Amino acid sequence: MAQEDYDGSYDSVRRYAARWREETKTAPGDGGTAFVLLTLAPGEAFQFDFSHEDVEVAGQPLRAKAAHVRLCASRAV
Repeated sequence: MAQEDYDGSYDSVRRYAARWREETKTAPGDGGTAFVLLTLAPGEAFQFDFSHEDVEVAGQPLRAKAAHVRLCASRAV
């Protein structure tokens, strides 16, 4: 172990973190963190994902590749 390492215990760090967390809590509206709803113009952003789907075509098993797109503004698929 290097000389610079902390040689205290895990419990003392955990107690300090819990005390610090409690002391730094703020009431809503007191300048704490906030959730801001993201609004997007139509066509400004989308989410994209892809998958492989096992399907049957004319009685034969087939692995199809599918693209999934969702528009963020309207949440339309």
